[in-house]
Amino acid sequence: MKLSYTERNGLNSDMFILFSRFRINADEQYIEVKANSDFAYILNELTNEFTQFELQEFTSLKSSYSKTMYRLLKQYKSTGYYTVFVKDFRELLDIPVSYRMRDIDTRVFKPIEKELSQFFDSFQIKKIKAKKGNKIERLEFYFMEKTPPIDDLPKVPLYNWLED
Repeated sequence: MKLSYTERNGLNSDMFILFSRFRINADEQYIEVKANSDFAYILNELTNEFTQFELQEFTSLKSSYSKTMYRLLKQYKSTGYYTVFVKDFRELLDIPVSYRMRDIDTRVFKPIEKELSQFFDSFQIKKIKAKKGNKIERLEFYFMEKTPPIDDLPKVPLYNWLED
C-alpha cells in the first residue's frame, strides 16, 4: 500500500500510489489487487522494456545460477549465442570468489546444463582460454530455444469471412 510512483518531466512531477486496494480472501485463497488507473499505461507498456519469458518455466528452475542464465539467454534467443568474460560471469551470477574453475564446473555449470537443457536445444558451454597462459578468459554459450509441439499450441478458431 505504500508503493508509490514518481514521474519527472523537467520541473514538473507526477506522483501517485500504484495500488489502491488489496483484498485478501483466506477462505477461497485469492488476493484481489486494484491498480491505480493512472498506473495502467505503465503496466501495459512494461513488456516493451523487458525480455519476456515464460513464468512457468522460470519458476520451475531450482538453482539461482540457472535462473540468472535463463534470463540472460532469453535476451539472446534470436542469435542463440552469448559470450561473456569470466570476471563478468562471476559477477553476474554472484559466484563466490573462492570458487576455482573446477568448482564452477560442478556447482554452477552442471545445474545450469541440467536445468536449461529442458528449455534450450543444443545447449553448450565453451571455455575460451586467454592468448597467454592456461587461464579461461571467456565463456561462450550456444543454444536454440525449443519450440513447443504443434499439439501444445492453443487452438484458435478462425472466422470464415467468405460465408458472410
